[in-house]
Amino acid sequence: MASAVKTFFDLDAWQKGREVALIVYEKTKLFPQEERFGLTSQMRRASVSVVANIAEGFGRVSIKEKINFYNQAHGSLTELQSHACIAADLGYLSKEDRAMLVIGMHDSESLLHGLIRSTKRRLMD
Repeated sequence: MASAVKTFFDLDAWQKGREVALIVYEKTKLFPQEERFGLTSQMRRASVSVVANIAEGFGRVSIKEKINFYNQAHGSLTELQSHACIAADLGYLSKEDRAMLVIGMHDSESLLHGLIRSTKRRLMD
């Protein structure tokens, strides 16, 4: 039996999002210096926004507010997917690094969709 979720740290979606954010920070260290305030900053902000919105949603009492923040997290994840594609196109991410990020983002998206679905079911109760 799965353990009860007591804090946002217990959410699989938050844990996977955190892993993705750490990968983003690690890989963007290698981006060109001129991207420091461009793509590097945008990718880092989007990756941190995913986990921040999950955490903030978890802390909300209203189910509708929770869903809203989880949807914002999904929007930030989609933004990150776009930035990663551009970074790869520009040669800032190796094929291996892009593949690792794509897998992490896909897993994160799946978990986030599950979190949104399970939260929506609580609206019906």
